[in-house]
Amino acid sequence: MLLFRYEAKDNKGNTIGGVIEAEDNKEAVSLLHKRELTIISLSQEKRKDFKAKRVKLDDLVVFSRQLATMVDSGISLVQSLTILSEQAENTTLATTTLHIKRDIESGSSFCDALAKHPQVFSELYINMAKAGETSGKLDEILDQGRIPA
Repeated sequence: MLLFRYEAKDNKGNTIGGVIEAEDNKEAVSLLHKRELTIISLSQEKRKDFKAKRVKLDDLVVFSRQLATMVDSGISLVQSLTILSEQAENTTLATTTLHIKRDIESGSSFCDALAKHPQVFSELYINMAKAGETSGKLDEILDQGRIPA
């Protein structure tokens, strides 16, 4: 799978951007059109572009809080991760989020999927997520910023 960075307009005329995973350019265009987006620009991310960027603490805090808000509002974890991967400006975080989503779709738990990415998520972050997942209060732990990176 390849990553494509896009800029597009939604039905309301708002300009949005993000990263989408697809087999090729044609599939990326198709996926964006299915979301009723009018493409302004679309470019394939180079491997070195997303490997070079580190995920900053601020990015993880925003990721955690946005994930908590979406899950708390009833959006599934998989759909929330899809949305976050598309909105992430940091391509390393976008790619990691897509991998986590794919692992969950394949049957892994959220914390097991996180554990596959120690370069992004600390052991403490993963263990706190596990406690939240086990207790059914993952959204509360994420939202209150109790998970340190």
